[in-house]
Amino acid sequence: MYWKQKKLIASAARFNIDLKNGKLHPADLRRMYFSGGQARKDALLIASQAMQCSVQEAERRLSERPNKQARQSGNGASAKRRQTQRALPPPLNPPRHSCFQ
Repeated sequence: MYWKQKKLIASAARFNIDLKNGKLHPADLRRMYFSGGQARKDALLIASQAMQCSVQEAERRLSERPNKQARQSGNGASAKRRQTQRALPPPLNPPRHSCFQ
């Protein structure tokens, strides 16, 4: 293994990315990208290889921050849960004891 490869593997390992076994979580890659410096360059290289695209395309994808609408539409289960919560009837008043009437 070459020196640059070892350095890349060590850099990725600090962000919980295991390049030897191919374990890569997108959140860890984004965290590595937004940390800046050499880690940003390494994240772009890893992302371009993982996504099989150019470094510029990988940078465009990693630099996108999801807006509120994309997060809500991206997770259908939580959006559906919110809709069902809104559809529930209002809670009933608790029964009063006869001595308080």
